[in-house]
Amino acid sequence: MDISILIVNWNSGEHLRKLLASLEGAREIVSGILVVDNASSDRSFDAAENVPWVELHRMERNSGFAAAVNRGFRLTGSRHILLVNPDLVFEDIRETLARIYHDARGDDKAAVVTCPLYSSGEGTDSVQEAFQFRPFPGLAGTLADLLFLDHFLKERGKPGKGPVRPPENGGTAVELQLQPAAALWLISREAWDDAAGLDERFHPAWFEDVDFCLRVRDRGWKLYLSNCASKVYHAGGSSVPALGFRSFLLIYYRNLLRYWWKHHKWSYPLVLPAVGTGLAARLLLHLAGIYPRR
Repeated sequence: MDISILIVNWNSGEHLRKLLASLEGAREIVSGILVVDNASSDRSFDAAENVPWVELHRMERNSGFAAAVNRGFRLTGSRHILLVNPDLVFEDIRETLARIYHDARGDDKAAVVTCPLYSSGEGTDSVQEAFQFRPFPGLAGTLADLLFLDHFLKERGKPGKGPVRPPENGGTAVELQLQPAAALWLISREAWDDAAGLDERFHPAWFEDVDFCLRVRDRGWKLYLSNCASKVYHAGGSSVPALGFRSFLLIYYRNLLRYWWKHHKWSYPLVLPAVGTGLAARLLLHLAGIYPRR
């Protein structure tokens, strides 16, 4: 397969070791497995350093997720790159690769192909739809989220936002109208080059994947959800504890404003005060021990 597997690691603890163990079955069928470590301070990169079939590239400093992914693309030459979060575990990497690679090659305009992510942990076996598939940000939905109105209006879950379920076994991939999170993407290098990669101004993380998906769609590329018989498990939530919730909020909303200025300048004056209100409310609720819900 003309695929390289790219993992961006930052203080992922034991997650990276578990991921690499689940990738061992791919070592002979892919062009390479590359870990780009974003200046981790927990030595989680040791998990890659001790595996001979994994190439480790250590960044001089934490340049952010987008910069690390862009560096990984420059270090690989494959036609397709499988971008993988370090907190994933593959049930059967060979089956997953075969399915999504088949679907990627089935349409020359496929920019990103993904497959469902399942919650990891004892007693859990559900697709992480709310995390993995989201509408592209629109004014009404963003204001509702910022001001907590979505809890009352129940905007999420309305019909017509696109498929989030894969086809039945044996079916072909479905085109997504939603934006898939970058936890698991098989990316076409041609589409990547056409969009000039991830925008590194979304530093250190959040909204670079939304921005990329919007830009490739605007250029006529497509996003697909593949049908995989084997499951991919996602632990999730590893970055927020490493940053701290307050830092996460400040970064997330700063990048939301950056995204809004880039794509929706006309409504920026409406979103800016809502971000200030929503951020202040969440910080106060967090200090009071109310938000986020545990």
